Amino acid sequence: MNVYVLGAGVSATVDYPLGPDLFSAVNGFVRSYPKEINRFNFSEWPALCQRLAEHNSTPIREAYTLSHFEHLMTALDHYRLMTNEFIKHMNAREKFRASTSAAGERFDSFYSQSNAGDRQTLLRALALYFQDRHYKDQSSFQTEKWTDLKLFGEKLKKRDTIITFNYDSCMERILLSRKDWFPKDGFGFQVDFVNDGGSSWPDSKIEILHLHGCTGWYKKPHFQPGSLKYP
Repeated sequence: MNVYVLGAGVSATVDYPLGPDLFSAVNGFVRSYPKEINRFNFSEWPALCQRLAEHNSTPIREAYTLSHFEHLMTALDHYRLMTNEFIKHMNAREKFRASTSAAGERFDSFYSQSNAGDRQTLLRALALYFQDRHYKDQSSFQTEKWTDLKLFGEKLKKRDTIITFNYDSCMERILLSRKDWFPKDGFGFQVDFVNDGGSSWPDSKIEILHLHGCTGWYKKPHFQPGSLKYP
């Protein structure tokens, strides 16, 4: 058994953006599509970008300026954690506000900048961007730019493992075409399907472990906790 660790450069060979270019790619995708994508309304996207550009947190503001998606999400996560701690230690908004009006104004300013809704919109935009790219990959899969990844797939053997830091499903596409990998167990855990469509699939010969998660994973409320649906 061999273990292979793949980074963003692997997907770059089939025109996926590297980390520093990811936000620009998502931004271009959102702005070039209709205001509503898959029932998700992005009409407020320009206002969201303006809020990030003018944010009172320097890390968030600079991450947006540098157009680095992962740095931006990290900065937003840290800010959200700080907001949660702020609320927890103040016990109740009204109690804190009652201490002094200045403290209350400071709380309101801090809370309004947490932008939890903006964070969710960014994640939704990221998922839709990759969903669109996966769809377009179907038409480009037979082109020459996939040659290197296909050659890599040919060298893999049963019980090999791929560890990837990428969000995309390029390697899944390669190995699925070779019948070496299937979504029901190929991620290293069992996946439940809404219509049980994967019950007839054989076991995967190779596992692909996404350490940062994969944009094709969605939690479904009607599933048991921890279950996922692969589209």
